[in-house]
Amino acid sequence: MRFISNKSQVLVYDFFVALSIFLVAIMLLLFNWNLSLEEISERKRIEYLSSDLNKIAAIFDKEGFPLYWNSENVKEIGLLNGFEINWTKLISLKDLGYSKAASLLALSSNYYLRLYNSSNKIFEFGKLPSNTSTSFRLDRIGILNKTLVRIEIVVWK
Repeated sequence: MRFISNKSQVLVYDFFVALSIFLVAIMLLLFNWNLSLEEISERKRIEYLSSDLNKIAAIFDKEGFPLYWNSENVKEIGLLNGFEINWTKLISLKDLGYSKAASLLALSSNYYLRLYNSSNKIFEFGKLPSNTSTSFRLDRIGILNKTLVRIEIVVWK
């Protein structure tokens, strides 16, 4: 007499097809996860650059502390006196140095600023931009010595 077994058996072919589908699904999930992480990282970098650009632009909107600061006693950088950019404060900014200015402004990015009158560059400060993947630039107008000047600010990582 012959006994028929009630146990079933998975075919090897079926198992490998199911395993392949599972592995492809896992690979797609990991690929999308990595892509999402890269997008988040890029958004954070853009956010930091934008924030640093606004911090630097703000020094052209305030007088700083103390009101008539220099590189020795500055607590908060601001380049205005009244409604005009103060040349003495620009020179004090240069005397302050790149690193200390970045520290006082709480910057995490590299920066460069330049002032032009109608025909020439009259002031520059910071590191010149290098080949970078992300940089932001802002152009503004200000008054220096009773004349209009163009202010160019660049930040980059």
